[in-house]
Amino acid sequence: MSGIDRDIIPDPRPSLVNRHLPNTSQVQRLLRREGRAHVFKDYETLEQVTQAIIEEGERTGIEDEEDDYERYGLYFSEAIGYIIRVDGSPTPLYYGEIKVVKPQVSIMLSHEPALAKQAETWKFLELWIDPVLFPPKVLMLIGDRDGSCQIFNPASNYKLVVSHSNYQEAQEWLLEDEYERVQGKLLSEEV
Repeated sequence: MSGIDRDIIPDPRPSLVNRHLPNTSQVQRLLRREGRAHVFKDYETLEQVTQAIIEEGERTGIEDEEDDYERYGLYFSEAIGYIIRVDGSPTPLYYGEIKVVKPQVSIMLSHEPALAKQAETWKFLELWIDPVLFPPKVLMLIGDRDGSCQIFNPASNYKLVVSHSNYQEAQEWLLEDEYERVQGKLLSEEV
């Protein structure tokens, strides 16, 4: 089935739109913090892509109880925007995606053995939030002494979401879904 078959209400926060439009303060902040930003050509293109995905987009991904979104995407024959980087180099984008907050989220309460193992070997901890939802969805990134990183969901009894062999991979995974790191870091030697 194509398109989104129910009424959706766009999030009213301008910051969520502005982070995808060129020359906004939100994009400048993303460039400083993350070194890149995904932007549409302009506001009109954003509106056209949104409408096209609502009418013709395909549901993407697998059903994931840990993800608070349903995702719908669509490929376009012409570039709809760019990944821009701090050095100014653009990469054209031909794929658009809408994240729709799921009407109901089921939370599984179970003890996570992977977290208990981390208690002995962790080096640092960061909190990351998804600002699209209110209250924001929080994920916890734990860096281990061996350089590996695990991401846990505190709302699901600290269930392990994903493991990565290094911090850069974990960070890219979070940034891809537009999570933002909460300023600060908790170090194990400070506890």
